[in-house]
Amino acid sequence: MAIIQTIRNRAGVLVSIIIGLSLLAFILGDFITSGGTYFSNLRSNVLVANGKGISFQSFEGNLNRLEEETKARQQKQNLDDEETQAVREEAWNTLVYQNVFVREFDKLGLAVQADELSDLMSGQHLSPVVINILNSPESGIKDFATWKMYLSQVMEMEGNTPEKNFYIYIEDQVYNNRLGAKYNNLIKQGIYATNLEAKRRLNEISKEVSFSYVIERFNAADSSMTVSNSELKAYYKEHKESYKQEASRDIRFVYWEVLPSPEDFKKAENDLNEMVQDLTTLDVKNSIEYIYANSDTKVPVNYYGKGEFSDSTIDAFAFSSTENTIYGPYFEENHFKAAKVIKIDYLPDSVRASHIILQAKDQNEFNQNRNLADSLKKAVENGADFAAMAQTYSVDPDTKILGGDLGWSKSSKYKQAFSDSCFYGKTGDVYVNITNQGVIQIIKVTAQSTPVKKVQIGILNREVSPSSVTNDKFLLEASKFGSQNNTPEKFDAAVKTGQYKVVPINNLKSVDQNVGQLEKSRELVRWAFNNKEKSVTTQVYTFNNIHIVAIIDKAREKGYTPFEDLKSSIEIEVKKQKQSAALAAKLKEAANGATTLSAVAAKLGAEVKSETNIRFASYQIPGLGLEPKILGAVFNLAKGKLSQPIEGNNGVYLVQVDAETNNASSAPADSDIQKRMLENNYYTRIGYSMMTVLEDLAKLEDFRYKFY
Repeated sequence: MAIIQTIRNRAGVLVSIIIGLSLLAFILGDFITSGGTYFSNLRSNVLVANGKGISFQSFEGNLNRLEEETKARQQKQNLDDEETQAVREEAWNTLVYQNVFVREFDKLGLAVQADELSDLMSGQHLSPVVINILNSPESGIKDFATWKMYLSQVMEMEGNTPEKNFYIYIEDQVYNNRLGAKYNNLIKQGIYATNLEAKRRLNEISKEVSFSYVIERFNAADSSMTVSNSELKAYYKEHKESYKQEASRDIRFVYWEVLPSPEDFKKAENDLNEMVQDLTTLDVKNSIEYIYANSDTKVPVNYYGKGEFSDSTIDAFAFSSTENTIYGPYFEENHFKAAKVIKIDYLPDSVRASHIILQAKDQNEFNQNRNLADSLKKAVENGADFAAMAQTYSVDPDTKILGGDLGWSKSSKYKQAFSDSCFYGKTGDVYVNITNQGVIQIIKVTAQSTPVKKVQIGILNREVSPSSVTNDKFLLEASKFGSQNNTPEKFDAAVKTGQYKVVPINNLKSVDQNVGQLEKSRELVRWAFNNKEKSVTTQVYTFNNIHIVAIIDKAREKGYTPFEDLKSSIEIEVKKQKQSAALAAKLKEAANGATTLSAVAAKLGAEVKSETNIRFASYQIPGLGLEPKILGAVFNLAKGKLSQPIEGNNGVYLVQVDAETNNASSAPADSDIQKRMLENNYYTRIGYSMMTVLEDLAKLEDFRYKFY
């Protein structure tokens, strides 16, 4: 399999070249004849990297395979929304990896040899991917021996089976992980801290400076500072690289939350009243089944001691009533409810029990576990040591080491099957319970408290929810708004009336799964990125009983932020620059001939302030906040010398160092420690920085919003 994998990877390069040349000939031919197919293909790309487009169809094929492999691994027929999104993200990351990173690996000649891959899969140097599988309970692979057995079995399999596909998937992950590690290590070998850096860092964390300063603060309200449009554009051009932006959208939406009508409340109450009539005629067993079958919210039907039920009113009712008595209907937490006293017993208030958990990964193992459970039960009943068996057979890591002991518990803590076994049985009884998930639990009752009065309470409930008639009413309102206000002018005019609830969402990204607090609202994100600025939705979007009509206020594309969008903020910066120059000239004139800050302050009518025991490694100066230029200046200024004017964040400064101390050690060991710390800091940034740089160089473009 490893050889096949290697051949597949290497052959893929040749195949890609052949296919690429064929496609080029086809595209050129089509372009000459019609030009239509070329631009159609551009529109169908889900990713562009290094000038190469990857079609949505290709991505979809890989995604479908990964979804099937995931369902097979998890033994599921279908994936939920969260799992589907996770698989989609994994498929995307794989696509980026293949079209950005593998290209770099190939240029450097990086590869993983067959014997190396075999060692990573099952040898002395296991891949982190394999180690993660061994450490994951969800994998069903309990230890290295099980893993080796799995490998030996899967290597003998033929054809397209879930086990074979899982093996290929894992081998691919191991292969790619190893390539990434090699590339990472190559970069790592070229990054190191010098002795000079280590010495400087040691000085930065050891040296303390006390200094005095005079500040002329910026005045944002200074109307004497005027700037021309050409000055603003010159500043924008000079700082353009600082104004890069990712694609984003600012939108607003008007919403109608579908809430139950008075008729919906009345219907829910009537429904519950009818169910209460049925409930009064039922015995214990049928009452429990009826409550579970008909309640909108399932509340466990348990036994409760006095004061244990969460609702004090129901608790008082239950312990002053007889069996088959019903309280309600009453309204609570958007539900109409009724409580029934089903049964009154005298049971232990708490029990102590031990258990053995058997878990199967398939039907065959489940059948084996059922036989094992019966054997263990008989052995315990015949005097075998339950604790020893729990330590041998149980898969519950928390209780296994305790011989299966669960300690003392009240009945409300556990599910009914467990409670019935422990609280209705007697000390020494052994039971076997099977859950819906195929887990088998062998329980032994080891102790019980003195019986007390217990009341079995069932809560029948009906949620008040909007009917289809109510929903249609809100939907009609939203549709009417959308049809009547389908231009930006009409939308804004309608909003200004104050009749509607409006939510602004800024900086929406194409990869966002939700819009603000709207759950599962990816479809609205897609709309925002597939339409132009000032577009209004042509349909009503509905998310979790909320109807939406939206407008795109601002559409920003990937690239540089336009000058007009930055004009006001640039004007502030340019005015600040002009102010800075004027204040610096003022300070320089005041400092002319002066040798102390006090003399300068006297000329300016200003105050001399001071800061003590400041370190260069400090993030902020306590009295000044974030002022990196001031920090840099005072740590490079001779003691007692007056500085030149320094532009800071708050204003323009003159500073003077009053005192300095340096506790830096001259021991080589301390310098080595700083060198290692610097290098570790560099290394931790390699992975993210490498990814960012390669994606930038590849000019990666993400078009997923067109399709998902």
